[in-house]
Amino acid sequence: TTKQLDTSPAAGKEGHLKRAAVTVSLFTGLFLLCNLPFFIITALYAVSLCFGYTYPEPFFKSDFMRLYSWVIAKVVFTVINAALNPLLYYCRMHRFKVWLSNRISDSASNSRVSGDLVIASLKTVMFSKAAIPDVVS
Repeated sequence: TTKQLDTSPAAGKEGHLKRAAVTVSLFTGLFLLCNLPFFIITALYAVSLCFGYTYPEPFFKSDFMRLYSWVIAKVVFTVINAALNPLLYYCRMHRFKVWLSNRISDSASNSRVSGDLVIASLKTVMFSKAAIPDVVS
């Protein structure tokens, strides 16, 4: 038996909604994954306050983790999340992919034009007689 494709407008809208749901789920999962270390450290801090421990003694024995766990959890993983978001946009959203490729090609053509103008102006300045100062003796 062969399957027939449903080409009705409702089927197209359903496909867009499913793709949007998957995209939102991916962004949410990435956010939770990148912020999970911070959530864990915050929970450990709350537990240490509730049970009268001095944070981070019972949890982190090494000096490195004691000193840098907050910085790693909040700053480094936030930067990783911020760096991965545009990649996820690029992979999941066709309009973003088209926009980015247009921006890159526009900037490349603008840099070539401006580079050619700079070279032409440098040649004009370097080889014109007005650019060579007269030496008064």
